[in-house]
Amino acid sequence: MNAVSPALEVQLVALRELRKSLRSLKGIVLLALTVLGGGSVMYLLLRVVRSFELDELSHVDAASVQIMRLRAIKGFLDSPDSADYLTKVPLILLLLGYLTVSFTPALVALAGFDSVSGELQHRSNRFWTVRVRKSSYLVGKWLGLWIVAAATMLPLHVAVWIMGISTGEITAAEALSWGPRVWLWWLPIAAAWSALVVLASSLVRKPFFALVMSLLGALGLWIVSKIFLFLGHSHPGMERLVFVDPSACVDLVGSGEVATMLVGIGIAAAFAMSALGLASVLFERSDV
Repeated sequence: MNAVSPALEVQLVALRELRKSLRSLKGIVLLALTVLGGGSVMYLLLRVVRSFELDELSHVDAASVQIMRLRAIKGFLDSPDSADYLTKVPLILLLLGYLTVSFTPALVALAGFDSVSGELQHRSNRFWTVRVRKSSYLVGKWLGLWIVAAATMLPLHVAVWIMGISTGEITAAEALSWGPRVWLWWLPIAAAWSALVVLASSLVRKPFFALVMSLLGALGLWIVSKIFLFLGHSHPGMERLVFVDPSACVDLVGSGEVATMLVGIGIAAAFAMSALGLASVLFERSDV
């Protein structure tokens, strides 16, 4: 029954997931909302920042503004090494990067909440689970969702690059240099959240419950991460546990140092593998 290699099984399921998602009305609507909504938020954020600079910093020289920006980023990240590197990123792209990370759990949840649960509800998953391994089925679902999320977010990034060039915020060279890097920093985080959504979707037969579980899971991890960060001020070492929230890895992945970047990617990969491993174990034991 399983003469086909697991890699080919994953590929078949992922390709089918891609075709289904990118051709669906939900996929088209989600893409439009991401580009239009994200672009609008970016425009408003940029207007607010530039208005503040015009009103409050018009008398300050460029070097002083850069120092103030470095201090602000250090305070926000609590990571001096990352802050030193991120001050080199054009403001519009830095804002885009953190906006993307902030909305990733919701984007991935909306894109994939019904990826498994929808098929469990109508038992259409049996077409696959009698032909491929259940673990391959879930990994294929995860891979398809990750690619869909990446394909949905990329047009927003490109639109912001164009907006930045047209408004003079960045040059074409800066857009081509920093833009792809900011998008690539986000990919490991999207992979981790995609695994969590597949886990939630594989546990229930009602897509609505899978959506709620995905969003509550993301919120819960964010809260736990902030608790560990707070405890780290009085108990040194506790702040390292903030990475229970995959989004916290952005500071590592965007640090500019290869070793630190690999640590961030490794943490996100470990999160994804843990979620997929748990989903596979539970799915194997279920009667589907």
